[in-house]
Amino acid sequence: MSLAIKHYESVTGKRFKNTELARFAGVSRANVGLWVNGPTQELEGSNLVKAAEFLGVSKDWLAGQGNKMIATQLDGGGAQLNVLDIEAFKQKYNIPDSEDAVKFVQTSDKPFPIQKRYVPVKAYSKMGMDGYFTDMGYDGNAGDGYVPTHSAGPRAYGIKGTGDSMFPAIRNGWYVVCDPDAELVPNEFVQVCLKDGRCTIK
Repeated sequence: MSLAIKHYESVTGKRFKNTELARFAGVSRANVGLWVNGPTQELEGSNLVKAAEFLGVSKDWLAGQGNKMIATQLDGGGAQLNVLDIEAFKQKYNIPDSEDAVKFVQTSDKPFPIQKRYVPVKAYSKMGMDGYFTDMGYDGNAGDGYVPTHSAGPRAYGIKGTGDSMFPAIRNGWYVVCDPDAELVPNEFVQVCLKDGRCTIK
């Protein structure tokens, strides 16, 4: 019964409630509670048919007698699948027959910047037991210069990591780009700064 309830919730988009099934089948909530929490083989006759109809599954499957969860109806009396007319679709969206692939969206919501930009390397970080670093104050005109990035904001800067305590995530000599304007993302590294000016990457 739990699989049938999950099917009902996914198809209808709403939570299953005992009261709704009880009202549909014309029985008490207690009976529905027994169906849900007890074995589905207890469902018989009209109750089985009503419960299967409400949940949108085959009555044989719900009673444990069939292996097809959803009943196929060829008589046209039940719900049918929407049939897509390919030729009408192609005409509506002006798709010629020679197209191998269809591009539905001409521009993405957030286009990926094609041109990379460079951010200044401002400090070195010792990746060890005392892994603090101090901002050297470089804005790219000294220190290690600049590192390329595609997605960092205008206030972003780079930090060169030295040592192996963060290995393999950050290796000795790799650069970490810090963007103070970026949204925090779980499981991503952050720069932590103390009141005395010492900072670290964790």
